[in-house]
Amino acid sequence: MKALVLLIIVLSIPRVAAAESWILWESVEEHRLHPVDSPFPSQATCVSRAQARIAQYRQQERFRKPGVVSDVTDGGLTFSIRWKVTNHTARAKDIAAAMTEYRKSLGKLLAVYEGSLAKAVERREQRRALYDRGVIGQSAIDDAETEVTTTQQKVDSTRREMAEVDRKLAEPIPPPTTRWVGFTALRYQCWPVGVNP
Repeated sequence: MKALVLLIIVLSIPRVAAAESWILWESVEEHRLHPVDSPFPSQATCVSRAQARIAQYRQQERFRKPGVVSDVTDGGLTFSIRWKVTNHTARAKDIAAAMTEYRKSLGKLLAVYEGSLAKAVERREQRRALYDRGVIGQSAIDDAETEVTTTQQKVDSTRREMAEVDRKLAEPIPPPTTRWVGFTALRYQCWPVGVNP
């Protein structure tokens, strides 16, 4: 029993010593946290080192451009940047031009499918006449029916796609919109030695 108590006391001593030291963990541009500095004697020292690193990081040229807004939050342990993005109508006009070209391509494809459908219907009628005279069997009729059905489905699908493009082209071009985008550029956490976030 005494040996068990002594073992528990011995095992708990390193944990008490480890809790007195702090490790600074860093996450750059939303990547996984990883330790960056040697142990600090207190949490306050660890936090002040994190704040100093953020101040240094914030001085980079890419964060001092016009239109870029940076924020330091969580007691100075998180540095975020954000900027405005405008969706211009010029892009919408480019999309409309591409959709018009796509509509023309669908028109050409529809003409090909309709020609194939007319030929398939003609072949089906010819096979029916041959079947009625007893020259060919039922499987030839079935093949002709399948060909007509498949070609008709292609025609119908292309017409639906053309109607959808027409509907989208009829919609008004939206006015330009502005929104904020951004990410957490740098995040720090101070954790006791032996504890992984």
